[in-house]
Amino acid sequence: MDYGLWVSLSKKSFLDYKENFDSPNHVSTYFGYISNQLSDYENTLSIKTNVERAIGDNRPEIFPHGDQMDNGFVADYYNGITLKEAEKRIHNALTSK
Repeated sequence: MDYGLWVSLSKKSFLDYKENFDSPNHVSTYFGYISNQLSDYENTLSIKTNVERAIGDNRPEIFPHGDQMDNGFVADYYNGITLKEAEKRIHNALTSK
């Protein structure tokens, strides 16, 4: 299951990203905060992240800062979830429509 993350960036970072959007060779890392609430987690708003743009046309990768391990999302990001939890989330996603 993928989560649709929205991340706030500073004006300077956003303008750099926008200016280089069509440049497949532009590599950069931006600081930001997660700006949406993800299902399955108590609180994902304002988690500190690095947004990394790599070479190519791929979407940027978002990495939560590891010093926030008390947040369930961050802990799961770095430690993973159990197979049982993954199956529960898939079941919930498939039956919630």
